[in-house]
Amino acid sequence: MKRKICFMIGHRDTEETVYPALQRAVRQHVAEYGVNEFVVGRYGQFDRLAAHAVRCVKEEYPQVILTLLQPYYAEKPSSIQTDLFDHIWYPSQMEHVPYRFAIVRANRCAVEHADHLIAYVHRTPSQAGALLAYARRRETQGKMIVFSLTDFLL
Repeated sequence: MKRKICFMIGHRDTEETVYPALQRAVRQHVAEYGVNEFVVGRYGQFDRLAAHAVRCVKEEYPQVILTLLQPYYAEKPSSIQTDLFDHIWYPSQMEHVPYRFAIVRANRCAVEHADHLIAYVHRTPSQAGALLAYARRRETQGKMIVFSLTDFLL
């Protein structure tokens, strides 16, 4: 089976009220688009909500894979709750990226690697906003499909 990957991005201070829409979006991506792998970060509230939504949908669709995007090479696997994820992904070439740019570069790499993006961005002057703009450019080139939760919630 071909892997169809969806990266999920949002603000670190996302409110929990977004969760029901996020879970519906995850379920829709599995059922309608055939997405079978979701890539999430772990540094903010959106990442926690996204991972939880995928874990809940996995109960209905056990073939779904939840992958943690790890931007830092030196990060110890023991500091990560590895039992909550099926895979941990450290993108290649990241070892040459300065520490302060690692999350931004890893997120961009994840967008380049993904077929779909689920985003919750309500502040455009932000890293999440810049990444969404980049993903939308890739979408116009036919390289990915972008789903903005913000369009449905605001």
